[in-house]
Order: sequence, then C-alpha cells, then structure tokens
Amino acid sequence: MGSLNKTLSLLCLLTAVVVAGVFASHAARADTTQWQQQIEKMKSAERGPFRRLRWFCNDGTVLPPKPYACADHGGGVQHGQYSATTEQIRAAGYPIATLLADLEPADIVAEPEGSALLKAMLLEQFLIGFDDGWIFRKARFYRGAIQYEDEERSGQALLEALAADDDYLGADFLILREAVRLLPHNNAQVSLSDVRGMAAAIANEDPGFRGLRGKIHGRPDRNDAKRVRDYARSNGSENLLPRYAELAEAIDQAYRIDNLAQLLREASETTAQKSFRKSLRKLARDAARNTEDADHLRITANAMAAIRNALAGEPDAATRVALLDASLQFERIAFVAARELRADSDNIPRRTLLQWLQHNADGLYGTGLITQPEHREIRVTLEQIDDEPLRLKRYRQELGQLGMASEWAARQLRFHFGHAIDRLDDIEPLTEQYIADRLRGSQMLSFDEIHAALALDAQLASNVRHEIFGQPVVRGLRSLNPGLARGTLYIADHDTPMSSFDAHGIYIVPETLPKLPPVAGILTLSEGNALSHVQLLARNLGIPNIVLSEQALETLQPYVGRRVVIAASSGGVIRIAGDSFEWDNVFRAGADSERAPLRVPTDKLNLDRDKLYSLKKLRAKHSGRVVGPKAAKLGELMHQFPGQVAPGLAIPFGTYKDLLSQPVGGDSRLSMFEWLKFRYGVLDKLQQQNAAAYEQELERTLEFTREWFMRTPLPDGFEKRLRRAMAREFGREGTYGVFVRSDTNVEDLPDFSGAGLNLTVHNVVGFDATLDAIRRVWASPFTKRAFAWRQSLMDHPEHVYASVLLQQGVPAEKSGVLVTQDVDSGNRDVVTVVVNEGVGGGVDGQLAEMLKISLADGIVRRVSSATATERRILLDTGGSRLVPVSGRDYVLNADEIRALQKLARVVPRRVPEFARGDKPPAADIEFGFHDGKLWLFQIRPLVESDGANRSRYLDALDAGLRRTARRLVDLDRPIEVAQS
Repeated sequence: MGSLNKTLSLLCLLTAVVVAGVFASHAARADTTQWQQQIEKMKSAERGPFRRLRWFCNDGTVLPPKPYACADHGGGVQHGQYSATTEQIRAAGYPIATLLADLEPADIVAEPEGSALLKAMLLEQFLIGFDDGWIFRKARFYRGAIQYEDEERSGQALLEALAADDDYLGADFLILREAVRLLPHNNAQVSLSDVRGMAAAIANEDPGFRGLRGKIHGRPDRNDAKRVRDYARSNGSENLLPRYAELAEAIDQAYRIDNLAQLLREASETTAQKSFRKSLRKLARDAARNTEDADHLRITANAMAAIRNALAGEPDAATRVALLDASLQFERIAFVAARELRADSDNIPRRTLLQWLQHNADGLYGTGLITQPEHREIRVTLEQIDDEPLRLKRYRQELGQLGMASEWAARQLRFHFGHAIDRLDDIEPLTEQYIADRLRGSQMLSFDEIHAALALDAQLASNVRHEIFGQPVVRGLRSLNPGLARGTLYIADHDTPMSSFDAHGIYIVPETLPKLPPVAGILTLSEGNALSHVQLLARNLGIPNIVLSEQALETLQPYVGRRVVIAASSGGVIRIAGDSFEWDNVFRAGADSERAPLRVPTDKLNLDRDKLYSLKKLRAKHSGRVVGPKAAKLGELMHQFPGQVAPGLAIPFGTYKDLLSQPVGGDSRLSMFEWLKFRYGVLDKLQQQNAAAYEQELERTLEFTREWFMRTPLPDGFEKRLRRAMAREFGREGTYGVFVRSDTNVEDLPDFSGAGLNLTVHNVVGFDATLDAIRRVWASPFTKRAFAWRQSLMDHPEHVYASVLLQQGVPAEKSGVLVTQDVDSGNRDVVTVVVNEGVGGGVDGQLAEMLKISLADGIVRRVSSATATERRILLDTGGSRLVPVSGRDYVLNADEIRALQKLARVVPRRVPEFARGDKPPAADIEFGFHDGKLWLFQIRPLVESDGANRSRYLDALDAGLRRTARRLVDLDRPIEVAQS
C-alpha cells in the first residue's frame, strides 16, 4: 500500500484504538453481542472480512482490480477491501483483519498506541492459528484478498523496526519474541501452536477426534502423528482425510530433530559479537558429541538464554530477528526433547529431574516467559535443594517455591497482553485461550509435569495430600491464610455489587478483591498481594484463603451454588469437600474458638480534647485516647526516625464527638449519637428476626448517616483553627497536597486490625477541598463494607470514634508494605516485603513484587514479580492519575533492600510496642521511596487469628508434616510413586 494510504489507514486505526480505550461506553458494549455474531458469520463467509478486491495506490487512489492498475499512481498493492461490518468493528476500536501491508512499521514503533495495536495484531495471528483461520477461514482461499508475499515482506520490515528499538530488547522482550513467533515474515516456521490449532479445527467437525485432540493439547509427543494416521484409517471421516494427513505431517515436521550442531553453527555465523559467536560454536561442538534427548534439552535451553542475553549487543536489527528465528528453532527442539524425556522418566533419580527443571527454566527465560530475577530465583532454589543434608521439610518448602514458576509465566503474559485480551474478548471469547495455549506450547508444560512429580514425591514422603472432593491433588492449590469454613460456593469478580455478597458464602474471585466485604472463605485465581489491606483483614479474622489453578477451578465449577467446606492448615495442607452432616462435629468442636464480640475499651477515651495535634506532639501513648493509632504511631515514628515521616496534623476524637452531639435533625430531639445508639438497637433485633428487613433498614441508616456528616454544620471555630494549623504545619495554601486519612479507635487492636476499612482521600489541594474530604472521611465508617467488617462485630458499635489525619503527600516512586516476619512460617529472622511502583502500590491488592529477606545473611528470595500494568502518581493540582509502569524486571534495588533490612532490625529496638513481652507482635509497616529516600507512612501490629492453631481438625492435617519434617531426602534415588 502506498505511503499516503498507509499513513491514513494507520492514523484511523490508532485513533480508534485510543477512543475505544478511553470511552469503552455502555453503548459500545451493547454492540459486542451483535459483533460476536458477525465474527461467527465471517468465519463461514466465502470472503470473510472483505467485500471485494481493490488496488490501493501510493497516492491514496483506490482502484478496481486489473493488471498494473496503480502504474500511473506511484505503484501500490492489491488485496481485499473491508466489508461495511468490518469497517464498523474496526472503527469501534477492535482492529480485526489487519493486513501488514497496510502498516508503516516506523509508526507502530513510534506512536504511543502502536504497542496496543501490535498486541491486538499478535492475538489475531494467534486466533488464525488456533481457530482454523478465524475470520479468514474461507477468505484464505479468496484469490488476491491476501497477498502473502506482501505480508511476509511487511512482517519482516515490522520485526526489524521492533528489534531496532531498545525497549523491545529489555522490558518488552516477550512481545518482540512473540511477534517473531506469530507474524508472517521471511523465516516463519511450522510451530506446535499450528499443530494444536489444526487438531482443534478437526475436532470441531469430527466429535470422535476430541479425545485425541485433548491428548495433542495436554500431553503431546512425537507418536501423535501415528495416532492421527491410525485414527484416520479406522474412525476418520471421509471428507476430512486430507486434513488428518496434513495434521500428521505437521506433527512429524514439528517433532523433527534437525542437525542441532549445524543450526548452532549457522546461528554463530550471524552474530557480530566475538564472545557470543564463540559460545555458540562451543555449544555446536557439544551438540555434535552429545545427541541424547537430555543433551538436546540442555544445549538448546542454554542457546535460547544466551540469545536473549546477547541480543542487545547486536548492532543490526535484521541480525537480531535472525537470532530470534534461531531461538524459535531451538525452542521447538527443546520442547520435543523435554517431551521425550517425560515419556520415559520412570526410575529417574530426583537429582536428574531437578536438573531437567533447571534446563526447562533456562528455556523459559530464553522465551521471555520468566524474568531475569525469576530465573535467578529458580537457580537459587535448586541450589538450596542440592545443599545436603536435605531434610524433608526444606524439600517441601523449596518445591513450593519452584511451583510459583507457572504463575510467574502466566502473570508475564497477562502483564503484556492482558488489556488486549480483555478488549478483543468482547467480540471473540476464544482470545482468552491465548495464555493457556502459549504455556502449553512452551517449556512450562514439561516444567510443570516434572514439578508435579516431585511435589507428589514430597507429599507421599510427608504422608499428607491435598484433596478436592475426595480426589488427591498434587499441585494447583496453595494456602494464603489458614482456616476452616463452610458455606455456599459462589463466583464473584470486580463488577459484582457488594450488596449481593453473602457473609456466610465462600467466594471464587479473580484475586483478593480490594473492596471485598466479609465472607466465610476465599478461593482466588491469583494471589494479588499477600499483604494488601483486605488480605490482612482476612488473616486477622481467620478467613481461609486458597489460591487455585485454572485446572482446580474447572473441578470446582460444577459445585457453584452448592454448600462446600474449605480447610487450609497452618502447614499448607488443603481440603475442599462437599458439606454434609458429617462435618457438624468438626465445626462443633471448633465452636469454642469462634470470635467473641469486639469490645472497645472506652474508659481510656478522652473526648474532651478538641485541639488539633501536630504529629510532632504525638506519641504511641495517645493511641485510642485522643487520636487513632495511625496518627499516634506516626508521631512515635517521627520521633524515632526523624526526617522519614511527612508532616501531619491530627483532628482528635473530641471534634468528632462534638459533631455527634449536634441534633440529628428533622422532628427528632435526639443528638446524632443518641439516634445512632437507638438505630443500632433496632438493627440488632431485626438481624435476629428478619434478614431482608435488616438489610433494608441497615442501608437506610447508613445512607442517612453519611448524608448527615456531609451537611451538618461543623463545630464553632473549627474551620478557623484548622486553617491556622494547616498554614503552620504545611505552609501556604495551594503549595502542597495532603492525604486525608480516617483514624478510628477501632483498629490496630489486639484482636482486630481494621486495615483499609475507611476512606483515605489522596492528595487534596486547597482548604475547601480539605474540609470536604474531612467530612467524607468522618462518614466513611458508615459505608456498608466498613460496617460489615467492624461495627457488626462490636458489642457497642455506637462507640466508634473517628479522628482524622492530614498528612503531607510524598510523591513516592515505589511504595509497599513490610512485615517483620515470614508471613507463611512466622519466622522472625525473615521479613516479608510487597512493593509496587507508584503511590499506594503495596496496599491496594495489585500484583506486586513480593520478597522474603533474611536478616541474618541478607539473602533475598523472590516470591513474585510486580506485574501491575499501571502506577499511581500525584498531581500538583490535586488528586492522582494512573500511568503505565516502567516494566522493569524488579521494583526494589539493592540499596533500597538494605534500607528495609535496617528498618526491620531497628524497629523492635526503637518502638516500644514491638519490643515488650515474651513474644511481641510483628510490625506491619507501610513505606515508600522517593528519590531513593525511605519514607514511613504507617506502622501497626500484625494481627493474626489463632483459630487455625486451635482447630483439632486442621492440626490433624499437619500431623504427617510434623512426624516427617526431619526425614532425610536422598536425591540419588527415584521419586516415590502413588500406589493405584
């Protein structure tokens, strides 16, 4: 296509992508069902997304097809012209039927929305392979509609433009490699993804083939070609015989082991780097001498990792693309070798299986599915296992860490392609299959199978097992919080209204939702953030939280709407079962450990003090007396860590009491305090008599109370005193922003944390805006969620008093939470850190970087990488906005980790609350880094439920772990195998 046509086409498409991203309106969503139907029609339409053939000339002219039509118009290309339906779908921001010949590669790289378009194009290429041509199913045979030579030439040009951009060699390496894998270009190869797509297409037309299709997708090997040919002869459909033959041939080609030594020598000739060339030639000599499957796996995995590491050193973009083509060949060989090894792995020593895990991990790093820090963590973990003597307890723990690799890879794919998948899923639900398909076609398939065998070995040796409905489960279940619960099983997501949650239900959620109301139990598909506010609340209240794999979810889905029991022991043993009378005795035995009503000590409250307090004047002793624990303990931190706590001003409980002393209004002569006390009595009786009436009256009470706080006059003189105090503490109005934070007397108590229940208004600029935020914060204990988590647990809920903390904002580039113990084992020699880029990243449930740091030797273990796609920044004019993250492999650098280690060591010495008693509480500290400096935003005790420790049933699940913890593991012996 000509340059003018290319520019106009790309401009229109990028504009549509931008508009769709910003204005994903209800009207547009309403069209998606219709568009899904249109997509299905395109699949069976002879011309697919096209209406006719046209020439697209370089000067912008569009002409009917005839020889040399664009000769007088500067040249051009011929291909299909979009139908009206295709144009409408594309205009709405769904870039389907994209032809590479229509695009200018430099614009894809340079334009801000070019990355979004590229990802959509890659997903479309996936769909073409996965769904038998997708919307091009028949249009592939519409002569002239797609000029494959033009597509390959344009694909090569686009790949070279991407490879010339340094971002695609670093943070976006996975996107570049997927582009080389999926886009047509000069050296495109038959892939295992093509094989899976061909098998799926046959199964759609031949139901009898579905069993073999499942085998090819889930447990592939080279003998699948013979199985396909045998099926075609004995059970095949006559009209599908050519396609069976084509599939079998593709399997043969995909599993062909080329001359690996020759491939490595050819790759070495492409590089301009002497040391890299030398490394590849060394691997070529190794491949010439060693030709077993284990050798092929080791050598190709090393080559893939080496190519990724060396790519940025290549000066020529075309060479970079050629090396990635070689990497894809090595990936295919590594995949085949790993499948052959798994097919014949009986009586293989544990040590050998662990070596195969390492080789598969090297290959995963080479594909971009795991990051450099994750790759390093796998190596460190395997070294820990190899460190003798190896006790069974450590063997289990380290295998648990290795089990995170599949989640890491899935999170990497979701990080890069999640938005594009969610968007295209509106019109083609098959898009959701991309991540699972990519993982199945990578070294992760063999990595997972080997890990599952080793995990089962550890379970059998420990005499424990996970179960779902009586069936043993080797992997795919992981405990975040111990606990025992029974209730109806539901599925919820971010769009589920809070009013629909059942407090006695057990919920499957995509991750631990940041605004989750109280429930009986939680089953999450992604951990999210182990130290988020809602996760800490669940831990505090003994609510079991279990991470599920997709496979475990499939097992659970038939039970949605039925009553189930979930159990997670302190040692991480998990049971999920149907509820029945047989469980009554288990729960009756645990009844004595149920929570008593939350009692708040009112005798120490001083409600007569209404002066405003600078943080400089507050200490921990003021907590629960005149202000809440946030302000009091930040005052203590400001004293103990000068210069690391931002200036702040606290509005005491007394001001809140003065407000509640005012008339409720209307015909009532009651004060607001008296009215609330009366209403709580009414609600308490209703809750026991009529659940529906209770919910209705609760909503009316809470809504009226929130509105009352927003309109009731403030106490006399308060505004004048506040204005003076803010000027004294923060400076001239408009030159700073404050975080307006709720700080009640019912949080950070010995048996209740209250983390994240009330409102924090971010970065408020201006006095009037601050007053409005204060009112909103005072009203926030009366949201339904806050009430459900807190007041509903109290014996006297009228005695909730809210102070307010105004604290100057810190524009942190990184923020998170540190807990001064290992949150899984309770080990006080290890600290747990979750952190993300931007402000508030560690507490809102984002997919965060999670580290465990040893205080003894400084060793850092990585549990997860940060894969949130956006970070929050503060605006000079007030408020905040979300912007893309940097995409770096890590959040904290070495200096920042050392600063957090130092903090964790000195807090117990400097802050009295964490030094008193035989076993003082662990500290839960919110922090941030700005320009490399550590700032402290909050400190509270980590409040954990001990209900799981008192449950005889959960204790019995861990009996095998205790008996076998010190048993030695011989790595030179084969794994244990379950007896059938």
